[in-house]
Amino acid sequence: MENNKNFEPDNQLKDILSKNAEGRPLHELSYDEVVAIQNIENAKNKKEINKRLENGEIDEYSAKKLHDVYDNSMKSYGEFYDTIIATYGQPKGMHLYNGDTGEVDLENPVYLQHIAPFTSVCLNFVDENGNDVYIRMAKMKSLGRVIEKTNGKYLTQYDKEIKATEIAYEKEKEDIVNKSKAEAKLKPAQTKSEINKALVNKSRSEAKLKLSITKLEIKKATDISKIEKPIDRVEDIFRCVHLVKYFGNINENINKYAKNKKLTISKIVDKNLGNKTENFRDKNLGNKTEDFRDKNNKPNQGNHRDTKFIMRLPSGIKVESMFMTKIFYEKAYLKTHEPYEKRRVLEEDLKKTRDDIEIKKIKLEIQKHNLEIRNINANGFEKENEQVLEK
Repeated sequence: MENNKNFEPDNQLKDILSKNAEGRPLHELSYDEVVAIQNIENAKNKKEINKRLENGEIDEYSAKKLHDVYDNSMKSYGEFYDTIIATYGQPKGMHLYNGDTGEVDLENPVYLQHIAPFTSVCLNFVDENGNDVYIRMAKMKSLGRVIEKTNGKYLTQYDKEIKATEIAYEKEKEDIVNKSKAEAKLKPAQTKSEINKALVNKSRSEAKLKLSITKLEIKKATDISKIEKPIDRVEDIFRCVHLVKYFGNINENINKYAKNKKLTISKIVDKNLGNKTENFRDKNLGNKTEDFRDKNNKPNQGNHRDTKFIMRLPSGIKVESMFMTKIFYEKAYLKTHEPYEKRRVLEEDLKKTRDDIEIKKIKLEIQKHNLEIRNINANGFEKENEQVLEK
């Protein structure tokens, strides 16, 4: 990591330290001071969750899930850290990094007492080949952003799946009713005995139909209850990026987690070869891939290069884990944050705009940012290849 003698913490951390530690740098704080600061943040989040619940912005299920993580975030974040240590061993160094710029404070090392949900820390390990591996533990995702994602795209996905399930069951119900009607079409009764028999059969048929529909409604309710709730779709409250020297080291590091029997790995997505790669199914993963879904079925138009999986901790908390080369991270990934954010804001504006001329302008601006992102990532890819050639 390149040294930065003029290091400054990111704006969020700077604000927290200014309000709760008289502006003193993180590396000067004691364990008790760090915990006290985090307790203040936890209390704020707890109050905000209750407020959002009262306002109807989130339901009771979502509120409970959020309380489970944010009320005692030191415990949740601690499990995140412990999982990394159980996988890699003790780091040879820990340093604060700026979550906005990616810059690392190598002048002032931090220690275990400084690792908390409001901090972003880079852990330095050494692999079996003597190469450095850097794991950047990002600060806990803000509560507001989590709720925004929950009530945005994840709620939309959930509603679509609910609707699709209801439509499928309505079709099945219609088929059952039609079949019952067809079976009820008998020859006209001629005698009193035949009339009585027809009435009995009609009664039985109606009872059978009613029972079939009841069973179908129960099955429908069960299937709907199994659809993943919007809050449960959030996978990046905790995030980490693994930076390795060479592309070939990526799968080696993924396999380190695969060997941890306490973890479940899911949703492995590889964006390294233009999204036209073979499915990653390493023999070491075996049945640990609970929900393998290859999303690499469309062009990687942004030229982004990483491998990502979702890691489920023993407590059930999900962690988004990314793997890429250090040189791509520095030459491309960090530099695309700004155009990505500008594009995200424009995409939100596009949803609210109805004027045709304004829509065209916004779409043009989005295309410009897409091109910028693509070119930055392409340059990072070239630097990655140049490093390989220098081996």
